Amino acid sequence: MSSCLGQDIDRMYQNTDRDRQRYDSIQQDNKDAMQRILNQALIKGRLWKCPMNTYLFYDGWVFVGTKEDASDIGRVPYNIVGSYYSYNEFVKFTFQGLSYENVFELNTKTSQLFSYKHTLNKLERVSCKFIH
Repeated sequence: MSSCLGQDIDRMYQNTDRDRQRYDSIQQDNKDAMQRILNQALIKGRLWKCPMNTYLFYDGWVFVGTKEDASDIGRVPYNIVGSYYSYNEFVKFTFQGLSYENVFELNTKTSQLFSYKHTLNKLERVSCKFIH
């Protein structure tokens, strides 16, 4: 009976180890794919500097940083990726991975960024500038 238990434990360990290796492989593939997208975004994307953050928009993705040259985008703690969509002169974006409300709307004609805080019933507005 105990040898059967030992075999079960060994099998469970091997399965867990295989799952961990698969997970690590998938995570590395995801990281590589995201780095390729970020590299394209840095070349072809639209960069906006606002008082607190810099936003880089490219192909439905939005990246955040603080530096005007975008050198910190994609590096911890600025490795957060969100999504956006555009309509007319408005770009609406959000960062789904963040645990708090974060709905933003950038008016590219007036260079105003609006953020909506529904729980606080508050609308914040700041001026931004287009970098490239």
